[in-house]
Amino acid sequence: MKNAILFFSLLLISSWCMAQKNTIAITAFEKGSSNLDMQYVKAIENSVKEGFQRTNRFVIVDRTNMRKVKEEKELQKGEEFMDGSTVDQTSFEGAEQIVTGSITSVSIEMKTTEKSYYYVCKIAFSLQIIEISTGKIIANEMIVPKQSFGATLWNGTGGATEQEAFFIALKGMNRTIDKFVGRHFPMSTSILEITEAKNEKAKKVLINIGSDAGAKKNQIYSVYELTEMEVGGKMIERKREIGKLKILKIEGAELAMASVTKGGEEVQSLFTSGSELVCQSQN
Repeated sequence: MKNAILFFSLLLISSWCMAQKNTIAITAFEKGSSNLDMQYVKAIENSVKEGFQRTNRFVIVDRTNMRKVKEEKELQKGEEFMDGSTVDQTSFEGAEQIVTGSITSVSIEMKTTEKSYYYVCKIAFSLQIIEISTGKIIANEMIVPKQSFGATLWNGTGGATEQEAFFIALKGMNRTIDKFVGRHFPMSTSILEITEAKNEKAKKVLINIGSDAGAKKNQIYSVYELTEMEVGGKMIERKREIGKLKILKIEGAELAMASVTKGGEEVQSLFTSGSELVCQSQN
């Protein structure tokens, strides 16, 4: 009984955290060639997963934790606890998108010079994002991280192996994955207050996003004005960029201070007039 109550409490906390972030599922990556070593495929898959986790924007559901949660729920079906309440059977499987990939190639070759040699590793793979509700592929990109040359042997006394060259190249994927996430999973928020203005131009603003959503210092946001217009007898939304912000300081779970780096006059005017503004992350 105590274990059941504890687990249910953890579920409530986890469900609250999930409500603050996008829930995505990352599936096992495929081999584009039968010659690919599975340790490389798994290492690339794990690196992509770590890249998504590093942003702190997501609740990530993979095959392992989905299986464990389902098994625990099955055990609870026959139990009564917390006044007969049971866990929602979809609370952990509520992913909105699936991220999957296919490894195209991992090529490693040795280069030589007069006095030394080094290894070159090139990695290429594709990433897809699939909208679960519709089955539609909403992104499909070939990822080719910046080439890494590994270490160089000096005087024949030591140096890089093929495996070392691979993992150096793998580390070079971080920035590429960060950019992929920034493009396809932008964060949206609103301006709460103009905290500093000069000559009718907004200089600093307080925005409604913080550490809980993965916001970070120096993150860039575009500011858009949202309006509606009639086209062909129906109303459509128009999104017009009016400025840019840069986060100066994270002030808590849901707040950040940002400087207005572009469009201060229009940001000031439209915010004051009550226009609908939205801020969207660019990285």
